[in-house]
Parts: sequence; C-alpha cells; structure tokens
Amino acid sequence: MKNCKVYKDGSHYIAIRHTEGAGRDRRVLPPEECIIVDESSVVTDSMPVAVQDETIQAEEGQEVMSELSPDEKPEKKFRISTRTDEFLRWYRESVGMKKSEQYRFIASKLAPYFTNQEDLYYFLDKKMYCRKRAETTRRIRCLRRAALHELNYFCTVTYFYGQCSY
Repeated sequence: MKNCKVYKDGSHYIAIRHTEGAGRDRRVLPPEECIIVDESSVVTDSMPVAVQDETIQAEEGQEVMSELSPDEKPEKKFRISTRTDEFLRWYRESVGMKKSEQYRFIASKLAPYFTNQEDLYYFLDKKMYCRKRAETTRRIRCLRRAALHELNYFCTVTYFYGQCSY
C-alpha cells in the first residue's frame, strides 16, 4: 500500500490504490457568457389569473380586460444569469420526472437562450451527463465512507423529553 492516493473526505482519510490515468492537465474553461432572463414571463401558480395574463378571453370570444389598474399590474423584471444557472434552476424543478419528460421540460425552458437546436441539445446532453456522473461519484464516495466502518450491529435510541400522555 505504498503507492496509494490518500484524501480526506470530510472527517475520514480514504486511501485508493494507484491506477494509471490520463496524466494531462485540466483545461481551464472560458467564462460563460451572461444572458438576460425575463422573469415576468414566468407564470407561477401563486399569481392570480388576472395578473398572469393582461387580457383574458371570454367564452364567447370577447376580450375581457383584467381587473387590475395599470398601477397594480406587475412590472417587467429582468435579471442577469448564465445558461448553466438556468439549467440548474430547471433541473432542480424537474426532479422526480421521468428522464425523457425532464429532458423535454428543460429543453423547452432553455430554448429561448440558444440560436439553434443543435447548440441547445449539445449543451443539454453535456449537462445531463455531468449531473449523472456527479450523482455516480457521490454514491461511490458514500459507499467508500460506509466501508470504513465495520458495523455488525445496528441500534436506534429514541429519547423523549417532555410530558407523555398515554
């Protein structure tokens, strides 16, 4: 065990046997360009219907103006972000969806920030791969940390402080 890579993972030292790797320096990525995100176009469930759309179509096809006065209508809000930040935002919101639904959902949200679909899908494929790889490495780290402990027994202790009524 002379040629081991030793690193500290939180509160534990972990040794990994030496393996031959690529051995090249990591490439420094250029800074990502900033984009302007229009937050007024994002509709949330907490907003009333009259605020979501400035005009509402009636059943007969007549146009009905919202009940809010011009002073009460929400103003347009913009913020500066990056494509990666927006990807992470929509990725977190789509957790729990099937992978194909999640991919389509994120692609529909990120489409306005790309000039063509090839760039969008290349970006999305790369980011989804990175998220999957990060999840895999996190799982491996957790298993290595668990392997440090030789657990033969498991005990749960519950402590109740206060009055108990039966």
